[in-house]
Amino acid sequence: KEFFDWIGGFGGGISGSSRMDVRVLNQDFAFDPDSFWEEVDHLPPLVSETMHYHRFIYDWVRSESLRDEDKRLVREVVEDWFAKFPCGRGRAWDPFTVAYRSQVWIRILLEPQGEALFPKVHKSLFLHGLYLEQNLETHLGGNHLFKDLSAMLMLSACFEGPTSERWFHSTSQQLEREIDKQVL
Repeated sequence: KEFFDWIGGFGGGISGSSRMDVRVLNQDFAFDPDSFWEEVDHLPPLVSETMHYHRFIYDWVRSESLRDEDKRLVREVVEDWFAKFPCGRGRAWDPFTVAYRSQVWIRILLEPQGEALFPKVHKSLFLHGLYLEQNLETHLGGNHLFKDLSAMLMLSACFEGPTSERWFHSTSQQLEREIDKQVL
């Protein structure tokens, strides 16, 4: 089973009343697309942080019932996120959240309509990589550092040039050390 199926999933979708339905951590929420992120900010901290992973967006993009109007609403929610959460600002930029969201966005871009729906994502992923590189959770170690490093490795494969090469070499070495520490 998918990880989020196990903990409650990101179900739902977009209802006829233009409410955006999300199931996260075994709780159901319905958001007004015009105030989506403002409403998310008023949720309990763990739920709000989990929403910034953007896994629900991946689920919506993969939905076979996504209509053109739904795509417009999803695109607006994503555009609004970019406007409200610039690099490094707030709960959306906790390193673990950045790592998780990076992996989700890479998966979204691999979907047939991903790049067309979200043209700003590729540039944002580069910023995610730069931010994560400077904010690896080495002080925590464990699953947080492992997530950060695995995201950096994936991000290194999305770009060409000296920055992505640096990410690849540095991350590969650190990830190898972490695997030795964490895997029995």
